[in-house]
Amino acid sequence: MKKVLTYMSIVIVSFTFGFAVFYFLMPLIVRHSKTIEVPYLKHMSLERAKSLLSQLDLRDIVADSVYSSEVAEGCIVSSDPPAKQDIKAGSVVKLVVSKGAKKVPLPRIIGLTRKAAVDSLDSYGITNRVYINHPVREKRLDGKVVKTKPEIED
Repeated sequence: MKKVLTYMSIVIVSFTFGFAVFYFLMPLIVRHSKTIEVPYLKHMSLERAKSLLSQLDLRDIVADSVYSSEVAEGCIVSSDPPAKQDIKAGSVVKLVVSKGAKKVPLPRIIGLTRKAAVDSLDSYGITNRVYINHPVREKRLDGKVVKTKPEIED
């Protein structure tokens, strides 16, 4: 009978110890219970985003850099996982950084009619433009582009 009680005591102590390790110690080791919401990083400078992620116990990696006319050069365009998603502490957040707006060559539009100039600009993807009508002395230049800013280099 004494042997049975000894074995039962060993089983109970082992079960209790295993239970304590599984429910109390393991979550501390693997950090299952600690999740962090990914912050909104778009338009934030790369340095500021890295600092914020570090403070939140998250790691970062610059996964790509892309041209963007909406996001300033050196700022975050997007993150993976995206903002508001819960991830485990210590996880990696992939960042896409802006190279700024892509510079395109200006087409030669001086001497073209307004419609032809607009079509040419559209074909290059240039949508930011201002039209200013100036009276001209020469009849042959009437209704045509006479100047651009920035000036088109030869």
